[in-house]
Amino acid sequence: MIEGVKLVEVPRFEDERGSLIQIFEENKNLPKIRRMYIVKNWSKDTVRAFHKNYAETKCFFVISGAVKFVLVDDRPDSPTYKQEATFILTAENPQILVVPAEVHNGWKALTSDALLLGTADTLMSKHKDERVPKEAFGEKW
Repeated sequence: MIEGVKLVEVPRFEDERGSLIQIFEENKNLPKIRRMYIVKNWSKDTVRAFHKNYAETKCFFVISGAVKFVLVDDRPDSPTYKQEATFILTAENPQILVVPAEVHNGWKALTSDALLLGTADTLMSKHKDERVPKEAFGEKW
């Protein structure tokens, strides 16, 4: 596992009426939320990659469908420098993926209804990122 990356289980409650998923409750496993956004792709197999955020930690939660995340540690001082990790997140198995600053991250929609909730611990005005082509680390998708 890449240092600082977390996969946090999210409680899901079900009864005869349906289900309730508690995405966020202030706790020590998640960073402070300063910004929240929703991302939707127009079709299955769309790839959004790669992004490296210099000063913010991001969290991702799949609201609908399924996505494949690929992470690459780009922090020279990290004990997991250059290591890669892959995660499949689905709406049926609610989890939050926490991605620390300076870790390249990208994702691919595995379903046509993939809808993603993202949070960041910085304001957009303080946001600085780098984008590299989806092929930058070889074929991952």
